[in-house]
Amino acid sequence: MHGSCDLARLGELVLEDGGDVDGGEVEIAEGRLERLLHHLGVDAAAYDMFRDLVWILLGIVIPDAVIYNLISLFGCRPIAASWDLSLATTAKCLDQLTKYMALSVLTIIIDVFELVLIPIVIPLQMSKC
Repeated sequence: MHGSCDLARLGELVLEDGGDVDGGEVEIAEGRLERLLHHLGVDAAAYDMFRDLVWILLGIVIPDAVIYNLISLFGCRPIAASWDLSLATTAKCLDQLTKYMALSVLTIIIDVFELVLIPIVIPLQMSKC
């Protein structure tokens, strides 16, 4: 497939410079997206189910990262209390433990789905781009 190397490079360029809103969710999503975009470069007709699983994972990882970061940014009233600790005493914020527990559960679920990809990827002889 001609575009597979281009797609992988696009993923590297897009994910090269990530900001950090909270914790490490951006870095977690970057690593996942980069791996999944590389998996899309697999050029084998026998791996339609594999490609479908990669697209499903992309459909979960991207909204997960976006929603988590929106919650991190807008989880406090006033909004500035999300990054300005001097406002934290008077602000009303979402429970951080709940936010991190939800992130942990979703991270484990996504990791299990990614583990399913390993036996499919290992035997492949991929060309170097």
